[in-house]
Amino acid sequence: MDLANSPAEAGLSDAAVRHMVMAAAAMAAKALTDTEQPAEGRLGTLLDAYGRVQAARGPAAPLPFSRFRRLLQGDLARLLPASVPAEEMGPCPRGVDTFSCCYAASVRVADCCS
Repeated sequence: MDLANSPAEAGLSDAAVRHMVMAAAAMAAKALTDTEQPAEGRLGTLLDAYGRVQAARGPAAPLPFSRFRRLLQGDLARLLPASVPAEEMGPCPRGVDTFSCCYAASVRVADCCS
């Protein structure tokens, strides 16, 4: 079996890759901040989010888990593979850090970056 080296080779559009990464970042944000969920559940959600980012990046652009955790605290566009333009994944226009904005959207408190 020959695996695609990039999302584009797998037939995914740039928009689909951006959506996968943003959805995974929202999952991770919730996992890192939801103190009502047991630690095992939060870890499972975080690892699921990491796997989704890895899938969006493809095997040609691996991302160590430690770097994934660091990148969640900054510009989420850096989670994308280099071949996918960030476009609308830029900084929040309201000055809110992207992680907080992503979390707010994930729990439907706000949709601050739209």
